[in-house]
Amino acid sequence: MLAIVLTVALRHPQAALSPAALMPAHAELERDCLACHRLGRGVPDARCVKCHEIARVGLFTTKGERISKPDLKVSFHQRLKETRCLACHVEHPGSKGAEAHAGFTHDMLAPGDRDDCASCHAAPGDALHRGVTGPCSTCHTTTRWKPAAFDHAKYWPLDRDHSATCVTCHPGNAFGRYTCYGCHEHSRARVQRQHEEENIPNLDGCVRCHRSPRDREGHEGGERGEGSGEGGRPEGRGEND
Repeated sequence: MLAIVLTVALRHPQAALSPAALMPAHAELERDCLACHRLGRGVPDARCVKCHEIARVGLFTTKGERISKPDLKVSFHQRLKETRCLACHVEHPGSKGAEAHAGFTHDMLAPGDRDDCASCHAAPGDALHRGVTGPCSTCHTTTRWKPAAFDHAKYWPLDRDHSATCVTCHPGNAFGRYTCYGCHEHSRARVQRQHEEENIPNLDGCVRCHRSPRDREGHEGGERGEGSGEGGRPEGRGEND
């Protein structure tokens, strides 16, 4: 029995040792385990970059042929601060625990690239994100996309008198604009009467004067605190801006 096992292992090492078939791109190495593996030491990154030079990933094939349409989705490989191929890539995808093995983290990127989301990701095109001009880090972290955590109090605290749904102040969920006339408390006619008494004709861009729900009087101009307009703009955009 031992002789049979040794014979099979020597003649067909992939059958005796391989956890599963290789991915199609590496199928030609199915019988050449040592092309990637070192006995007792796993798969060192040096074996990967021998064929896949980091500086040429996405630009050239492993045969040295220039790619006519470079794959920009993988261009970040040239900016990795360290090479850890198996942190993301699984060459035996059908093996047990293969998915748990793969895992890209943004910590692998150079510090200057971690916040440059647009270099790898297309901007979301939904109504919520189209109205936002601030950086992704305002709501998201590089650890995970969801859940997002937007600090609304940094721009306008939602106190007990302003516990409203988003669409009340941002019609159509267009978060690049706002209006203070979305509820009965702040009807335009009522606000206009109050401001006419103070000889204040401009009723748009409320946060120019009212920096928070507690700022009942309001003062236009001067330095603003953290409660600035949408996206950190010094003067919020009113409903008619």
